[in-house]
Amino acid sequence: FMKINNWYEKNFGTLPFKDKDTPVFKEKLVYSSYEKYLDGVKLNVDNNYLVPSIGTGLVLFIGEKENYGNTVIVSLNTGIDVWYSNINESIKLYDYVKEGELIGTSKDSTIYLVFKKDGNILNYEEYIH
Repeated sequence: FMKINNWYEKNFGTLPFKDKDTPVFKEKLVYSSYEKYLDGVKLNVDNNYLVPSIGTGLVLFIGEKENYGNTVIVSLNTGIDVWYSNINESIKLYDYVKEGELIGTSKDSTIYLVFKKDGNILNYEEYIH
């Protein structure tokens, strides 16, 4: 979808079903510490932390993932899938989110992130710093 979307926007502009009037929440990821967790990273954040999108892309999954809890998967324009876990989502399936926009709120003081491309797990340290 992202290849088609990028081609469409390059040739014709914004897709007609995109919501142009969404409120702006433009934040960077902030955490107090981190450690490796399964395929990704565990971030220590404030309780009820407002989780921003790390990049721009399409929401492809919302639901439970074993060992991660409630998870939102965003497929970024770069081809990387980012899992945001242990959150209460503020978005819907197939929403288009921009970098810095609100994904959801942490359920406690921990969120989990996983980065994948073409089914391969990526090094989280390249994306959280």
